[in-house]
Amino acid sequence: MSEAIDFHSPLPYRRADMSAYCRQKGVTLIEHPSVDCSALGSSDSAVPRGIDPFAWAHFWWPRLHAAALGDLGALCATRFPGEILPGPGGHGATCVTERLAYGRYQSFRSDQRLLPSVPAFARRKVGAIADWPWGEIREPQLEEVVFNLDPSNATDKPFDVDGITCDPEGIRVISRLWCPGKEHLWSRQEETIERFLSLLPEPVRPAVLAFEVEECLAHAYEAREWNGHGHGMCNGVWLEVGLAAIEKIRPTELAVTARIAAELITLTESGFAPIVVNEWGCDTDGTHRLMAAWIFNLCRDLDPSVLANLDVGCRLVHVKERLRLWLDARIAPFVRPRPLIVREALRFLAEAIRDPDLLATLIEVVRRAKHAPPVARLPVTFLREASWGTVVKGPYDSGEAIIRVDPRIYAELADHPHLVLPPRGPYHMTDELEMLWFDVLRINAT
Repeated sequence: MSEAIDFHSPLPYRRADMSAYCRQKGVTLIEHPSVDCSALGSSDSAVPRGIDPFAWAHFWWPRLHAAALGDLGALCATRFPGEILPGPGGHGATCVTERLAYGRYQSFRSDQRLLPSVPAFARRKVGAIADWPWGEIREPQLEEVVFNLDPSNATDKPFDVDGITCDPEGIRVISRLWCPGKEHLWSRQEETIERFLSLLPEPVRPAVLAFEVEECLAHAYEAREWNGHGHGMCNGVWLEVGLAAIEKIRPTELAVTARIAAELITLTESGFAPIVVNEWGCDTDGTHRLMAAWIFNLCRDLDPSVLANLDVGCRLVHVKERLRLWLDARIAPFVRPRPLIVREALRFLAEAIRDPDLLATLIEVVRRAKHAPPVARLPVTFLREASWGTVVKGPYDSGEAIIRVDPRIYAELADHPHLVLPPRGPYHMTDELEMLWFDVLRINAT
């Protein structure tokens, strides 16, 4: 396990209990070598507006300097989750991605992870929960994304990326290549782009630098509300952390009961890793952490003595009364849960009320929650969906095919709260890196 941590944050955090994490998730950790960027050049120019000075000096400038030289093999740092990722076929396999954005795009081209001009996916109804004991509190009716599993679903026609110019128009072209049809608001700021380009050396290969500039500026614009509470090198990758209001993080996936229970305990004992969010504010890794935080707030208003009552009907009446308040945003932090949170939280509670082991966990969490603050904010880390090679997990794990998840699906999820992702859906390859755990309760006590 790597010991290389040069991460700085005012938030309370600690190293994770990775042995427990690996047992729970059934994964094998990937070690990333430490990276020394000091030999890759340093910036003596003014820091561009909107970019953190520390991140500029220690992360972005070395990458941009390498891109200007056309050095695709430069040992510059990569952002979370790094360049060594879980590989297709599972069983501890790994793959190495290109460090610079230009190389990553070319690798997408080689394995057909480019996108068609029009997104293609279908929908189907999510089946109703068989045992729904909440009476007039109706189960939200959800729809599920159905992925196009044709691995040949590639871009409409080839594009000569090496002909891209390093100027505002070239950078806009790159944005459209990464994610066709998306409205790239930041790329319209031509004056900002030109001022930014004036800080950089004359490129040896203009397209290589243009890809990296696009990545830097897009990240600065799209991640601005998700960053600002910590950054630095963590176990070989560049990590940035922010704080987000719990209601700003859009849930995306159905949950697993046992995993919710485990995260409820972890939340009260030690906190957990940041939830990964993308440019649409969607949770892309952290479903059970997000769900646990919402349920924890309800737990603060439950009575452990009533839950311990042997009469199941008595428990149901008590929880139903508190659920009405929770659903109406009358329990701190006074925010209304989205349909997916409602369905999965109520399903979890229905199972817990009837299952002795789950009930014991719930009662313990309720007791601890009585002495804790409501969870209004959660640690997050940003991963840009447009230029990341998210894959459909099932075919990837089996080694059958590498099928990219169209990032525009997340725009649909953000706009339609009743649309959800299927189990073993999008896989961002973020689960085999040693992360930091943040003390969520201490964060919310201040």
